[in-house]
This record gives sequence, structure tokens and C-alpha cells, in this order.
Amino acid sequence: MKNIIKTFYGINTPKVIQIDSNDKMNIGYGSLNYKIISNNKKFILKKYRLSERNLNFVRSENKIIHLLNKKIKNIFPQIVLNIHKEELTIIKKEKAIYRFLSFIEGKFLSESKHSQKLFSNFGKILGKINKELLKLEDENIESRKIEWDIKNLNWNQKYLKYIDDVEGKKLVEYFLLQFNENVFPNNYNLRESIIHNDANDWNILVNKDNIIGIIDFGDMVKSYLINEVAIALSYVLSDKKDLLKWIVKFLKPYNQSVKLKEIEIDLLYYLIPARLCTTILKSSFHEKEDPTDKYITISKKGAVDLLKKWITINPIFFQNKIKKELNIPIKNPPSNLNLIKKRKKHLSKAYSLSYKSPIQINKAAFQYMYDSNGNTYLDAYNNVPLVGHEHPRITRSAQKQIAKLNTNTRYLYPNLTEYSKLLLKKFPKKFNKVFFLNSGSAATDLAIRIAKTHTQNKNIAVLEQGYHGNTSQGIKISHYKYSGKGGHEKKKNIIELPIPNTINKKQGFKYNSKLIKHAKGKIKEKKSLCAFIAEPIVGCAGQVVLPKNYIKKLYPIIKKLGGLYISDETQTGFGRLGKYFWGYEMYNTIPDIIILGKPIGNGHPMAAVITTEKINKSFENGMEFFSSFGGNPVSCEIGKSVLKIIEEENLQKNALTVGNYLMEKLTILKNKYNIINEIRGMGLFIGIEFKNIDETPATKEALFITNELKKQFILVSTDGKYNNVIKIKPPLCFSITNADLLIKLLEKILRKLI
Repeated sequence: MKNIIKTFYGINTPKVIQIDSNDKMNIGYGSLNYKIISNNKKFILKKYRLSERNLNFVRSENKIIHLLNKKIKNIFPQIVLNIHKEELTIIKKEKAIYRFLSFIEGKFLSESKHSQKLFSNFGKILGKINKELLKLEDENIESRKIEWDIKNLNWNQKYLKYIDDVEGKKLVEYFLLQFNENVFPNNYNLRESIIHNDANDWNILVNKDNIIGIIDFGDMVKSYLINEVAIALSYVLSDKKDLLKWIVKFLKPYNQSVKLKEIEIDLLYYLIPARLCTTILKSSFHEKEDPTDKYITISKKGAVDLLKKWITINPIFFQNKIKKELNIPIKNPPSNLNLIKKRKKHLSKAYSLSYKSPIQINKAAFQYMYDSNGNTYLDAYNNVPLVGHEHPRITRSAQKQIAKLNTNTRYLYPNLTEYSKLLLKKFPKKFNKVFFLNSGSAATDLAIRIAKTHTQNKNIAVLEQGYHGNTSQGIKISHYKYSGKGGHEKKKNIIELPIPNTINKKQGFKYNSKLIKHAKGKIKEKKSLCAFIAEPIVGCAGQVVLPKNYIKKLYPIIKKLGGLYISDETQTGFGRLGKYFWGYEMYNTIPDIIILGKPIGNGHPMAAVITTEKINKSFENGMEFFSSFGGNPVSCEIGKSVLKIIEEENLQKNALTVGNYLMEKLTILKNKYNIINEIRGMGLFIGIEFKNIDETPATKEALFITNELKKQFILVSTDGKYNNVIKIKPPLCFSITNADLLIKLLEKILRKLI
């Protein structure tokens, strides 16, 4: 190397220091880089593999550096000629190209303290660069295709398997999907230009608040113009708290040189995480080759951290904030009043809305929901999206299958048996038959129908405040419905069994033997029984947990009277309880029929009834069972994805860990605030019961707390006989950080009630 420097650049006693390179010379346009020191002067020597493509690109790169040095100012490297007055030194024997550049002294942006002025100067310089490059044409650069071009994000999907971090992988998959749903369809609406394509914080040199150098043009491509902004910002935001404040500081001066279009601002929300995804994907791959490379580890961690922050930002908030700062008109969503008016016109008043001031939801991701006004809500309430709102793997499985086939169970397709086998593996061996439907209500209806056919009995034992669906049969056996407003008298064949009541104790039993004794007596009043149906934790009662031996003590009487035990796992199943995958497991009594709904499809309309061969045989009486959509191929693929995600993302364990943490923190609050009567539940299925000083239900206070939490952008709901119980039943990806925020804001509201 020293001989090359001496022979071609006339430097006799150079000190040569190899600089780490992000790419290897033998895989294309990558270079080996050396810092050269001689007589207190410093240079950069770059060595490339000799090829016609590399030669053409280096010449184009030099041409652009000359242009920028001329048009802007000397903040770019200068090309140093060799002794033959040539910009490039070609050594055919070595099959190498050498290129000599001036060395820019300064501190890297990555090593500097960031000020808002520095961000503004960064945006200003990058805007000037893009203004000049926008006019430029160069076939060598325009024909270039590389993985680091955000346009080619999908090329990097092959590296997903190398991401070990479950949370990071999930976020990458989500933003890959968002890129394909939002950016890719707008491919022809975006301006293209030659861009630097790597304005990361290790390629920007600064002196205090000033940009004094921009280096390494080796990743130049022709791509979306806005990608330049996305790349620059993706590297400098990870440690920032108020992300939008810093982004605006960058964009305002940038916009003075290059006026951003509305579509570019809208898609910037998806392009910044797209670049972060590229960093994580490629870093995860290269990390396997060299786990000791600290640069890879640091850049990957910063990218994952920023994605975790990004998922909490409502796209509309991001887009509107920037448009407002850049004086671009903002389109307002339809007003809530207008939507409510139309809703009333077309829908029955029987439909309800949550909250005094309803939320107009626009989008959702995992445990976050985004409204049309730009607010982000932490969802501590919706138990239907079990593995998280709009989980990318579920979306992809649905898209892939619906593009291929969607039919009914009268035809043969492997998805049906594959999913049936996977689902039945989650139960004891005696459960070997499954019926697929589209809702928990329909599943309840079928379960009762099967029980009646098998037992030839009519009497059904139900729990107080139990809810089992919206069909006629479901309403008949749901005390929560038939005893409430608009309900009807209890049917003669319905036996109401008591549940623990910790408030208004004169009206019920607590967790004691009297409760079970009373329940036994109720059942014994009948000479025969069709079924006893129960939720393991009674949700609409306010997450009421039954005494540990409640069902175990009742089961012998149920069997003696010829009845079946039906466990309704619509809310408690699929690992939500943390310690147990199915709620019935907590009572050490195996049911005869199991109802599944809601979380089985993560929001896709799916449900199932699980039973034994013996009970199924009774139902096989000649009448066909058919559900037009139950068990269709799309549903089966979604169901498979849900089971796989629960396992791979350790969601049952997370429900246990976060649920126990929440219960501990809530118990501390209970000991501090007398208004809390009881904390109950299990895993991420928790109820907080509120009482007044005179021990009566604090219904108004519970509603007040719910609405105050909503104002703080946290979603919960009230339920129970007196509507004095706040329910917490979030997607199972709910985190300790989320729990801390919920507890902090809940205590803040409780102080107002003292």
C-alpha cells in the first residue's frame, strides 16, 4: 500500500491506517478505506475491485463531488490527482482502482451533542444538496440497484430469520407490511432523484452547531427524493424524546430548498421506519458473521429503540404536525357529530358507543389505537385482538390465502385438518372433535344444541351475570342480558347459580362455603339437567373469580342429573390468564364441551366448539351441521397464525408477568385509596371494583375514572352488576412500560376523588 502511495501520489513516508468499512471489496462496489498521514497532512485512500461497472460509478461519484463543491461550498472531500494528473489510479495486475481524497477534520454527528440549531443546519445543507442533485442525470447511478435503497426494502425480507429479538422482529414485520400497503402503491406518485442515500451520523462531520463535512457517496442511487430525508432522520432520532419537534427543526430549512409535496410528507411516516427496518435486517444478518462488530450492534439497537417509539405515534398526528409547520393545508376528518348523525340514520339505537365523547378510530397497531384527530390511545380494554391489533403475520396469512382460495367445508382443503389438529393439541386427549363457526354467540348456540341432543334434557344451570352471546338461545341463558334492561323473565328451564359478591353483601354471598351450598341446592331442585355453562372468570360481572372448588363440588351433581359441563372460554382462553392456557384449568375440572370465540382469530370472525367422541356421536343423528363460513381456508390460516404467534412471542408468559405486576401495583393502590374495594382476576384479565364510604357501589366514580383515563389516552371499560368495576383486558403484548403508565395515570385520577 505504501508503495502505491509513494509511486502514484509522491508521498514517501506515509502512515497508513486502515479504516473499518461497511462493505467488503469483493462483493461489488464496496471499498477498502485507508487514512493516510504525511507531514501533518491527512488523506483518504479508497481501493475498489477493478471492473467496468465500478470504474464507471467512481467516475460518476467524482463528477457529483466536483459539482457539489462548486455549487454549495467545500464541505465535501476534494479529489486529489495522482502524479499523472489523473483522478483514478488503475492497477491492472492487482485488479484494483485507487482513489485519493482530502481528509475532512471534524467530529462525527454521532459523537456530537445535538442541538436544534445543528438539526436545522443539517436539514438546510441536505436540502441544498438535493436541490442540485434533483437536476442531475447520470446513467451509471440511475441503473444502480442495491439493498440499501429504501425502494428495495422487500429485498431484505430474506433476513427476517436472522432477527433474534422477538419484539424487534414483530415491529420490523409490521413496518414492512405498512411499506407495502402505503408506499409501494404510491410508487409512481413520488418524485425521484439521485440522492446521497447514506447521510447517516457517521458520514456527517460537525463543528459545534455547524455541518463542516459530508462524506462517503458510495451508496448513491436514483430513488424517491424523500428517501434522503428519511435516511438522515432515521439515524439521529433514537435518543430524542419529542421526535416531532426535532423532525420539524430539520424539515423547515430543508423545505426552503426543496418544497416537499403532500404525498411525500404523508409517506415519510412509513419511510423512516422502512430505513430502520433495512438497518435491523442487514445488521442481524451481518451480526451472525461477526458478533464482535460493535458498530453493527449499536446501529441495530438504536434502530429497534426508535421503532418502539415510532409505533406509539399516530400517522395522522405526524403528517398534520409537519404540514402545519410547512404551511400545507390539512384535511379535517368528518366530525363525530356528523358520523353519529349518520349512524343514527342507518343503525338501530340498540347499538351502543363507548364513552360520553366517542372516539373516531382510524388505525391500530398491537396495543395502540390511533384516532382520526392524531391521538394515540393505549388499549387496555380490547381483548379480541389477542396478539395485538393488525398483527402483520395474521394480515399476511389472510392476504395470501384469500388470494388463493376461500370456500366452505363441503370441499376438501388441507388447511382445515391442519388447523384442527393444531387446535386440538391444546386440549386433553379426550377432546378430539371440533366444530367451526363465526362467533362466540353461534358457538354457544351450537354447544347448547349438542348438549340437548346428547342428554335429552332441557334444564340449564347458569351463573348470575353470565353472558354467552347475542342469539335467542344465548340471551335465554345469559343472566346478564335477560335480567337487565329490555330483558325478559327467566325461562322455567333456567337455574340461576350465585357468584361471589363482595359489595352489598346482604344481596349475595362472599367467597365461602355458603355460596357452594346454595348453588348445590339450586341444582338439586331439578330432577334432570342438560348442562351447566360457565365462564371460568365471569367477565360481565366484573371479572369475578369463582371459589377454587366451586365447579369441582358441583360437577358430581351435574353428572348425576345427566348434565354436561360447558366451559365458555370466549374471553379467558388462549393464554390470557397467564398461568393457564384455558380458564377451566384453574378449577381442576375438565369440561365436556368447550366454547371458543373472540381471540381465536384475533378479530377475524371465528369461533369453535370442542367436545369428545362420545358426545359427538350423539350429535351425528342424521342432521347435517353446516356453517357457510365456519372453518373456511382463510379462517384456518389466521387461526394457525394466532397459535404460532402466542408461542413464538411468549404471550402467555407475558400475560403472567405483566398481569402479576399489574395486580401488585393495583393492590398497593387499594391499600392507599379506600375507594377501591377489590382487585381480582388473573393474568391480563383484571377487575378493579370501586365502593363508596357507605360500602355501596361507586358507579359514578368508576365511570368518571374511565372517562378521565380516556382523556389521558388510555382505554378501559366498566362492567359488573352495578357498573362499578373497571375491566383491564388488553392485547397480550401489553408491556410493563404500558402497565406503569396505566398505574401512574390511574393514581393521578384517584387523588382527584379524595
